[in-house]
Amino acid sequence: MPLAAFSQYEYEIGVEARGYLNNGQNPFWFYSNQMGMVSEQTTALGLLDGHYKRLLGEYFDIEVGGSLFFDYADKADNQIRGNEYYATLGWNVIRFTAGARARPERMLGISSVNGDVLWSNNARAIPGVELYMAAPFWITRWLGIEAGISHFWLNDERFVQDPYIHYKYGSLNFQLSERSLLKFGLQHYAQWGGVSPESGPQPSSFSDFIRVFFGASGDTSATEPDQVNVLGNQLGSWRLNYQYTLEDSELSFYFQNLFENTSGLELNNFPDGVWGAFWQFPENSPVRGILYEYSQTTWLRSSGNGNGENYFNNGGTYRSGWTYFDRVIGTPFIEPDPDRPGVRNNRFVAHHLGLRAALSKLDIKFLGSYISYIGSGNQTNDPAENIIRTQILFQYPFGEYATLGFHLGGDFSDLNNEIFGAGLSFSYAIGESYRMY
Repeated sequence: MPLAAFSQYEYEIGVEARGYLNNGQNPFWFYSNQMGMVSEQTTALGLLDGHYKRLLGEYFDIEVGGSLFFDYADKADNQIRGNEYYATLGWNVIRFTAGARARPERMLGISSVNGDVLWSNNARAIPGVELYMAAPFWITRWLGIEAGISHFWLNDERFVQDPYIHYKYGSLNFQLSERSLLKFGLQHYAQWGGVSPESGPQPSSFSDFIRVFFGASGDTSATEPDQVNVLGNQLGSWRLNYQYTLEDSELSFYFQNLFENTSGLELNNFPDGVWGAFWQFPENSPVRGILYEYSQTTWLRSSGNGNGENYFNNGGTYRSGWTYFDRVIGTPFIEPDPDRPGVRNNRFVAHHLGLRAALSKLDIKFLGSYISYIGSGNQTNDPAENIIRTQILFQYPFGEYATLGFHLGGDFSDLNNEIFGAGLSFSYAIGESYRMY
């Protein structure tokens, strides 16, 4: 058919300004899962973002987008920075993205990990190229597959400069009944390449990529630990998700483990990971969604083969660990270490509750988390620190394009001082969606 018969486009341009007040630093949920734009010391934030999407024929579409932000903090390096800058070409369910694009918001924004324990939108968008499926491809009426492969560049200041990230995932989707869907999959990440200040350039040839892809050990050009174990800093997650559709809502139950060695890959660290339940209601319901997540990262092997997991850390070459611009890429409950490259508090137990509700036009989002920090690596905190972290956000639209937001948050520790904060935000967005068939 002629291209005009499928003419469709949409665009949106928005600006946002936020201001924060606190008694020393911002509460945890003010700066966590904010795409790395807000820090503990941020007092003001400005954001400009936008995207444009057009349908190119019956099956093709293209989208471009980007964002700039400015966060102000006293005695900090305050400057305008780019976060997202991307172009995406789509064909049917296949997508190819080049640039830095944040993961989409999932579960109404009330999950502690945004639906992914290893990549939660806690850090800034990472530049790269991605080829992936935006929806399952159904082989039969009851069996579908999803898969993707990506190559990213870490361009921040870190112990090993300019390393790569290899990423791939695959899942099987089983349509058990008209209302029941079961997903089972595996995702794999690996940091590799780059230049180490101690051992120089790391293996980065195509043959080294093949080794990284299959989780093999390095050759003689690699460091000794990478020759003994696997090339690069590798981690991954087994994922299980069950969805059941009710008359006017949907229930989801899910488990995501996390591993960084063979013991974890073989689930010897079970039940470490994130266990969750999410109940989503229609948009016109007073309660839009309720979520509960239990997270655990406590496994240490005291006997048998191998060591326990030291999640998001790497004691060999890639000492900055699973971080980007001083933010942990995965679950925000693990924190960057302020005194050395890597992370701290990566052994914890956490309970997290999320709620999204609406009263007339007023949108309400509540996050509440209880975390018990047991230690870091093989070291144990004595005593453990127990913290309750909370935030409630009210957003009210007025006029056709503007939204006013009010934030309240507090962190309550049994070992350290309480943290309180309040924030005010104003956003203004214009857009249009045009469709003609």
